Amino acid sequence: REAAPGNYVVEARVGLAQARQKIAVTDKPATPVRIGLDAGVVTPAARAGKDGDIEEGATYSIRDVKPAAGARSGKALWIGRSGGSDIVLPAGTYVVRAEIGLVVKDETVSLPAGSRKALDIVLGSGRLEVSASLAEDGPAIDNVMFVVMEDDPDSPRGLREVARSAASRPLFVLPAGTYYVTARVAGAEARQRIAVGAGDTVKRTIALGLSRLGITTRLDTPGTARKPTILTRVVRLDGIGGEAARSAVDNPEFLLPAGRYQIAVQAGPQNVRAERAIEIKPREDTKLAIAFDAAHVVLKVRDGVPATIDQFWEVRDAKDQVVWRTTQSEVRMTLAPGRYSAVVEWRGRRLETAFDVASGDQKTVALGAE
Repeated sequence: REAAPGNYVVEARVGLAQARQKIAVTDKPATPVRIGLDAGVVTPAARAGKDGDIEEGATYSIRDVKPAAGARSGKALWIGRSGGSDIVLPAGTYVVRAEIGLVVKDETVSLPAGSRKALDIVLGSGRLEVSASLAEDGPAIDNVMFVVMEDDPDSPRGLREVARSAASRPLFVLPAGTYYVTARVAGAEARQRIAVGAGDTVKRTIALGLSRLGITTRLDTPGTARKPTILTRVVRLDGIGGEAARSAVDNPEFLLPAGRYQIAVQAGPQNVRAERAIEIKPREDTKLAIAFDAAHVVLKVRDGVPATIDQFWEVRDAKDQVVWRTTQSEVRMTLAPGRYSAVVEWRGRRLETAFDVASGDQKTVALGAE
């Protein structure tokens, strides 16, 4: 580069190393400059085992062993993913860290000026790929939570969670050791004890011992009626009993252990219900179809009576049990077939009537109508 005669400062930088040198430029055709960087080269490479390949996806960082006065302790000088690549550093002593998954390994390296060092960081790590199936030799299923734990004598349960994932086939990079992997889905879980060696890739499928129960519901809804919410509860009749699952979708699917169950389905918040007892067998899909007997009813006061915001409605069935209470000015309900009485009260006024509905009816009942 051309420069007018005079005094200059030349700075050279390579990687993290840099140096400055004062030079005098004369009227000679060229002024040679040689700058010593007082640097070395380190080439870190993380490997699962001593003779393993370089780990793809590992992150590397470099820190000073003794930070300069006033510098924040542990501040990274360099971070990257270039395993097997040369990094130029000022001469000195450094801590090189390699991280992948749950594995972290530090190595200290001393770099004299002019040196070049290949630094193999043996992580002692292995890979664990897990999936879950309903039964042995079955296909993998989704929507499973996997939890990885290891022994911990200081924990009340003797175990400590180290990782979790909701991926369908999660891959965990772990220090070599023995782990307990739990697969959880729909309130059920199964656990396996798995040993992972350095440099190993272990693949395991955890069989949950579950069967599928698919429920289809049919509720004839006229075009002018609003389809009610379908609530399904599954109650275990054997074993520990209690509610096993619930859903608020029209045609739910459940994953359940083999056993006897009571299926209770309700359409809307009133009294349209159906119950079925079934037995779930191992390794078998079960389908259950439920058709509701129901009527769609609209309650309102007679024409000419102004609607108000302070109306109180009460509907009772033939056994004088309250089916519904509301303060809506117009009441829309889905009811089981039968006989009912309806009462509306507001501002000291009261109207009452009785009505009957059959399955499939779409009826409007006006209280106080002639």
